[in-house]
Amino acid sequence: MLESSGVRIEGTLEGGTLIKRGPSAYSPAQAAKWLVGIEFPNTISEDDIAHNRFPATLENLILINRLFLVAVPYENPGDDSKVTYLVDVGCGGSGPSRPLLLSASNENIAMGTTPTERHKLTRGAHPDSRITSNASEWQLNVIHLKGGPDTTSPWRVVYAFSEMECFPTDYENANFAVYGRPGGFFWDNVIASKHFWLNEQESYMTQEEPNSTIETRHLGRFGMEGAVIRKHVGNQTEIVKTATTEVERIEALREFFGIQIASEDLKHIHGRVAALK
Repeated sequence: MLESSGVRIEGTLEGGTLIKRGPSAYSPAQAAKWLVGIEFPNTISEDDIAHNRFPATLENLILINRLFLVAVPYENPGDDSKVTYLVDVGCGGSGPSRPLLLSASNENIAMGTTPTERHKLTRGAHPDSRITSNASEWQLNVIHLKGGPDTTSPWRVVYAFSEMECFPTDYENANFAVYGRPGGFFWDNVIASKHFWLNEQESYMTQEEPNSTIETRHLGRFGMEGAVIRKHVGNQTEIVKTATTEVERIEALREFFGIQIASEDLKHIHGRVAALK
């Protein structure tokens, strides 16, 4: 959004664009059941969803984001607000775990799963761009402070995005390019990621006070890449299991990620690059 001086207001889209409410792919009953499933702290009925009585506030967005770390149909806080936040749709290990204001200000830094992980936004150009002085993309950056919250560490770009409006066909094509194209990272590997609330002992490892609120409670993460399952808590990582067979891998997917794969479905990975040799 531009003020009369022509300066863009932090946290808004180009030209002060407003993201309007759109139809959901899910029914009110499904949405209400989903909120119960993620243990949303307030009672929201199917009728509330159907008649738009669910408060579309930043506070509720934070709760939903942190309770299930997936994208939901979202409208900017307040019916007339143009303030915009980035909410990650489940990028994986380095994606943000809370909404991040759409601003490239150096002061706009959000804590990740623990104080040793932080995120910010910058403006930049695609590395293959040939246009000089091109800063047309938003870039999500992450930093992991291996030695503690005060240790200097380089920022790195996780992914980039533009403000161009996208449609279902765009998402389908993008998903194929990322997940279904032979030779890609997700084609050549079995990848899984799941966050979890830290228990009391793990909380002390991140200097968190026990019994914190949903908004402030720290998170850990299990990650699988290929045959190796790692547990990440703050700046500490340990290998908790290495699968040597496909049977062991589906057992690990069930144990650490809650993913149920029937043993008779193992035939579908045989002969693929991602199969355990």
